[in-house]
Amino acid sequence: MKEPKYLWDNTEEGSGNSINELLDQVLKSDCLIPLSDDFADRMAAKVVKRHVLKQSLSEFLVYVGVILLAVLIFCAVFYFTSPEAWSRWENVLQPKWNLIVGLAVTGGFVFFADRVILPWAISGREKGSSFS
Repeated sequence: MKEPKYLWDNTEEGSGNSINELLDQVLKSDCLIPLSDDFADRMAAKVVKRHVLKQSLSEFLVYVGVILLAVLIFCAVFYFTSPEAWSRWENVLQPKWNLIVGLAVTGGFVFFADRVILPWAISGREKGSSFS
């Protein structure tokens, strides 16, 4: 079987071939690499998994942004309305700083796992779902 000669095999400079002609030639030629029967299903599953990951991650970032914005607004209002109460709360929370940070990191990880990791992992395990 004679291998097809593609436009990119030309070593002549300035041949003036456009990318559309090259694409037409490649798409109209015989496929030299055999594809498996479930190639389209595997590709669709990968695309769905990537889409789920992107959507879950963006949703997680929106939730985190809204929560942080609400906390910052609350702290700013609390600080500017009563600075003396702010110093009292600082004295109460200062010794428990490690506990507060530990709870925040643990809660953030659980929230990340719930909103990003679990949907991404479950989307790869679904069998027989239609990709439309």
